[in-house]
Amino acid sequence: MKGEKPDGLSSSPSNTPPPFDRTRFPQVTIYDNVTFQHRLVTEKFGIQKIALVVGWSMGGIQAFQWGASYPDMVERIAPIAGMAKTWPHTFVVLNGVIAPLLAASRFDANQQENLTSVDLRGVGRVYAGWGLSQAFYREELYRGFGYDSLADFVSGFWEEAFMQMDPHNVLAMLWTGQFADISANPLYNGNFDEALQSITARACIMPGATDLFCTAADNEYEAQRMPNAVFSPIDSIWGHFAGRGMNSVDNQYIEDSLRELLAYSVDE
Repeated sequence: MKGEKPDGLSSSPSNTPPPFDRTRFPQVTIYDNVTFQHRLVTEKFGIQKIALVVGWSMGGIQAFQWGASYPDMVERIAPIAGMAKTWPHTFVVLNGVIAPLLAASRFDANQQENLTSVDLRGVGRVYAGWGLSQAFYREELYRGFGYDSLADFVSGFWEEAFMQMDPHNVLAMLWTGQFADISANPLYNGNFDEALQSITARACIMPGATDLFCTAADNEYEAQRMPNAVFSPIDSIWGHFAGRGMNSVDNQYIEDSLRELLAYSVDE
């Protein structure tokens, strides 16, 4: 849920005052997020048409949701390494990412209040195996980040990145990710194919070709059921991070694709 703070931070378990802070923060869906974003852009800024909704990972899921929730408003969408719903394998992967935090709290919901950023060390180690592809590691591309060994990369990049986060924010985001589904709302009542078919926006769907948990195959299924979708995988060994903005070649592919999409006349 996006607030209207100057810094652009969202309402989160770590910054929401009691009684809805930390473990008491409400469960928020992708549909909720997009509904509030829609209110912001229409009621606050008076925007009635959106030329392009683009996002990576969970932002990609939101791009799909914008197209499904507001087909008359959104002209184009570009989901990058994000799916229209969390498919079963992705759900299992996210369960594995959550597991270190649950283990740290001894799988006791009452103990989750005591989680700290140190408990995210294990989350970083689990995600390290999913965020980047086998080929990325085999070719030792982590050396480009200044790490001399795999062990240093895992600890210095993955562990440190997650330990900068708040564990309750991470749990809240992972729940939102696990239960993402553009049809799980009163508009479509769980009819996923109907929700996909309702996305009339011109769509450029860009999965990472080697993404291990937001797979190109799942995106291809979705693109085939959308009336104006182009399936355009990023030919990259950066896995999920092909869309993260860290590799210049992947960035150029995305930029070129977005330019082409914006040049497409929605009246054609």
